[in-house]
Amino acid sequence: MENLSVLSATTTTFRSRARLFRGRNQKGFSLMEVLIVMALIGAIATMGLPKLFKKETSLRTMARHLPALSKMVRNRARLTNSTMRLVFKLDPKDPSYWVEKANGIQKIDLEALNDPKRRNGLEEKTDEENPPPPPFAPDKAVMKKPKTVPGGFKILSVETANTKEPITEGLAFVYYSPEGIVEHAVVHVGDGKKFTWSFVINPLTGQVDLLTEAKSLKDLDVK
Repeated sequence: MENLSVLSATTTTFRSRARLFRGRNQKGFSLMEVLIVMALIGAIATMGLPKLFKKETSLRTMARHLPALSKMVRNRARLTNSTMRLVFKLDPKDPSYWVEKANGIQKIDLEALNDPKRRNGLEEKTDEENPPPPPFAPDKAVMKKPKTVPGGFKILSVETANTKEPITEGLAFVYYSPEGIVEHAVVHVGDGKKFTWSFVINPLTGQVDLLTEAKSLKDLDVK
C-alpha cells in the first residue's frame, strides 16, 4: 500500500512538470510564426537590392560605352587629321556627353579653358557683325545626339592636365589631337552620396580605365 502511495505521488509530480513544460512552450513562438517573421525580414531586406543592382548596371553601361567611344574618337582624329574633343555637360538635371570635331590642328586656349564664362560660351564674343563659325561642331558621324548619363547618376567633376582646378559645373572638354595625343583626364561620375567612379583617360592610347572610387590626377601621379 505504501508503494502505491509513492507511485501515485511520483505520477502526480511528473504530470505537474509536464503541464508546466507545455505552458512554457505555449508562451514561445511556433514554427509557423518563426517562418513568417523570417519571410518578412527577407522581403524588407531585398526591397532595396533591385534599386542598388539597377544603379550599378546603369553605371556599368556607361563604363562599357565611354572606353569604346574614347578609342573611336582618337582613331577618327588621326584618320581625318582633325582635333576632336569629348564634351561633358555637368548639369545635375541633364548630365550628358557628346563628341565635337574641328578640322586640322587646333591650339587649346588655356586661358579660355580656365575661365568659366569663356569656357561655357565655347568661344569668345567678337564685335564683328558676321563672326566666323566656331571651329568645333558636333560630330554626328560618331554620336547622333548627346548621350545622357544613365541611372540617375551625375557627372560630378572633370579634371584635365590643362585645367587648374577640377571643373564641377557647366561644360568640360577632353581634347584628342591629330597626332593621336589625348589630354590627360579623370571624369568622376556618381550619385553625389555613396557612389563615385573615376574614368581615367590615358594620354597615349585614349584607353579609359575604371576605378570604383574617387581619384584625382594628382592621386594617380599622371599630371
